[in-house]
Amino acid sequence: MKNIIRATFAILVSCALPLAAGAQTAREYFMLGNSAYKSGDYERAVKNYESALENGFASAELHYNLANSFAKLNRKGEALLNYKRAVYHAPRMREASANLEMFSKDNSLESGLDKFKTPLAAELSDSEWTLLAFASFWAAVLLIFIPPLFGKRTVATVFLAIVCISLLTVAVLSLRDWISYSQTAVAIKPDVPLRVSPTKTAPVSSIAAEGQCADIKREHGEFVYVETRTGKRGWTSKSDFVPIVE
Repeated sequence: MKNIIRATFAILVSCALPLAAGAQTAREYFMLGNSAYKSGDYERAVKNYESALENGFASAELHYNLANSFAKLNRKGEALLNYKRAVYHAPRMREASANLEMFSKDNSLESGLDKFKTPLAAELSDSEWTLLAFASFWAAVLLIFIPPLFGKRTVATVFLAIVCISLLTVAVLSLRDWISYSQTAVAIKPDVPLRVSPTKTAPVSSIAAEGQCADIKREHGEFVYVETRTGKRGWTSKSDFVPIVE
């Protein structure tokens, strides 16, 4: 029996060690990227940050640092994409939104921040707005229907119900803005072809420049159908026109 327990324990340890090592390696890649960036070796910084991503270390700070590295290398599409991802993951990260706006303006690109109709919408993430919408909806339902059952509807409960309904409205409108922001893609390569159908051999209908943004209308496997503000539209590979939300 003891031998069985020892063997089981050994198997569990052997399975856990690679996971722990992988997580540690991802963090190490991130730190190596930071070190390379500080020394001015931006190519090496990018390689280390991408290795950190591949090993499961995803964060707003990582995307922000990666964006800064790409910006230094004048890789406009990838810089813009990662600034946008940093804002998506951490909307209250002021340096991310500030750099996104400044980088977009300097390179005549779209920041996407105009998707938010009010500054308040960008103060919380889409998951936070979803939670607030859920909580305010059920709070409003309880405040509207429960007090009358006990004959205790008061001015206070009516006021609170109105507040909850107002919060629900704000949350729903903010979620709509986040959906609009997240359902976009960025061309990360020069002269990305937009095709008439979702195949690599389909005729090209137009060309998108590096850093150009487009709304994602629909998806088909590894292809997305996009439409730019200038009216260009067509099918393109997700590896060329990369969605903000991975």
